[in-house]
Amino acid sequence: KWIIGFSKLAEKCGTAMDLRQFKYTMKTIVEDDRIPDYHIAMSFDPDKKPETPNVTTSRWGSNKRILVKFWPRGRVGDVDYLDGNTI
Repeated sequence: KWIIGFSKLAEKCGTAMDLRQFKYTMKTIVEDDRIPDYHIAMSFDPDKKPETPNVTTSRWGSNKRILVKFWPRGRVGDVDYLDGNTI
């Protein structure tokens, strides 16, 4: 498994998109699940608190709180670090 913060992933990819566009593209990639050999998931970092609690925002509103996880296809039975479910 490999887990990276969303902003760091954008930096490592060298994208010229702004983070909002990159996030939309990543969400599409995650939903399509067509990357050969790997699954990808996006989730909030459970250790980071929202910058503005009690304010209703979009589910994916804060890039600082998003984690992106990559794991090889075919690894059945592992427990997902991000949500505790078995994959």
